[in-house]
Amino acid sequence: SNFFSLYPEVYDNNNANNLLNGNGYEELTSYLEGHPEELKELLILSIPENMHSVQGISIPDWGWVDYLIGKDGVLKIAVTDFRDTVEWYEKEIKRLKKNNDIQAAARLERQLKEYRRGENDGLRPNQLIEFLVRNNVLPKYGFPVDTVELYQTSGEHNVKTRKNLQMIRDLQLAIGEYAPGSQVVADGWLYTSRYIRKLPNSRGHDWEEVYIAKCENCQTWNYSRSAPEKTGEKCVSCQEPLKKWQRAIEPRKGFAADSNVKEVPIKKPEKLFRSDDYYIGDPQRHVTYKQTFELSNGLKLQTETSTNDSLMVMCNEQFFVCDKCGFAVSVKLTKESDEKGGPSRARNYEKKHNNAWGRECTNNKLYPRKLCHVFKTDVIKIIFGATNADDDSVMLSVMYALLEAMSDVLDIERNDIKGCLHKIRYQHHLINAVILYDAVAGGAGHVRRLATNDGKVFQKVVTKAINITENCNCDPSCYSCLRNYYNQAVHERLNRHAAAHFLKLFQGNMSACDNENF
Repeated sequence: SNFFSLYPEVYDNNNANNLLNGNGYEELTSYLEGHPEELKELLILSIPENMHSVQGISIPDWGWVDYLIGKDGVLKIAVTDFRDTVEWYEKEIKRLKKNNDIQAAARLERQLKEYRRGENDGLRPNQLIEFLVRNNVLPKYGFPVDTVELYQTSGEHNVKTRKNLQMIRDLQLAIGEYAPGSQVVADGWLYTSRYIRKLPNSRGHDWEEVYIAKCENCQTWNYSRSAPEKTGEKCVSCQEPLKKWQRAIEPRKGFAADSNVKEVPIKKPEKLFRSDDYYIGDPQRHVTYKQTFELSNGLKLQTETSTNDSLMVMCNEQFFVCDKCGFAVSVKLTKESDEKGGPSRARNYEKKHNNAWGRECTNNKLYPRKLCHVFKTDVIKIIFGATNADDDSVMLSVMYALLEAMSDVLDIERNDIKGCLHKIRYQHHLINAVILYDAVAGGAGHVRRLATNDGKVFQKVVTKAINITENCNCDPSCYSCLRNYYNQAVHERLNRHAAAHFLKLFQGNMSACDNENF
């Protein structure tokens, strides 16, 4: 806002042209690198003093600037991706004209104008605020920060009927709903996702590759941003050696649909893939509270809250993916996996295919990859000190009972809080810790309200959870107690009687005790 007031030509009534196609970004970079005194004073006056260090604005700290325009700065990445894509269009158009492929060149020129929307392109300009929000530069409560789009490709249907159609989802949902092979109905047509989107340039991978491993002992998913050592890596839950790591793709550039668009069938398209959330922790997380309590029956309970903590949402299906263009097919839908005895033994899959731009891809080898997305939010970890917490079905029931009760007692929108289980060691046993977290992007402090020094808020939630599970007439669970649309995959495992019985063990007065003795 301060920059725009000094450089009104960059804002230009919410026109993104100067920032993207002109020198607006360079002017902003120069402005920030000059560390203007006026901006520093504005930040210091606007943000509470106890947040100065956290936000990187304490004198003489300008650390926050790096997150915006540094090497991996969110605005730098957004602007660079936009300009690289424009450059690719321009080079490809020149190549096609040189090869006398005038029709293809004309088609790309139309696409370039629609993408660039510059001053001379004759189209409504890209909106500056929309660009900043869609690229996670301006996050706000209630708006997904990690949003991706299912893009239309250059098929004949899309060229004729293109209507500025935007199929946007939070990446937490898109991992399953937009995964290659999934079908989406939009604007009266049926689109089939086919590509994990790569930007048309030569900078290498435009998606982020990470490494994941499922522990053979406790079934916990482990995560690493860099290639793990072949030996020595241990499971975060049970500390057993991890034998097999696999590559996974974090599709932050979104997905692209098959050019073969169909009319909407009478039958509702099936949802092929679903996703699950897993707690992976974060060494950089900030633990804000940790307290152990003891109940009158001798059982102990520990709660720990953290901010900037990490969870991973992962599509349950595995895909064969072309590293060059992003073309992808489900492993279970390929004949290759059946012939080789299943996906676990299929190392690669050969298939001729076109890229998202309608040209034949020069690479026919597809390799198995998983799809995942890591997001940061506020977390509370609840460890019930009981050996029967090792029962997955019981603890899933307990978790959903707590979520329903917490939503009611603390007046939180139910869809703003979610949960998952995480294996930990307790008295030489592997048990399930309950992880509750804010579904709101970046965290909103919801779940942290559950933790208080006297434990009274937690007890109110436990009492409400017992009432929910006891005062229902179903067997073993229904939509009035534990079930909802989002936990359909585990409906048959949810049991209100088991949840009530377990929670009653932890109902009553709690007294704080030493964390070391837990």
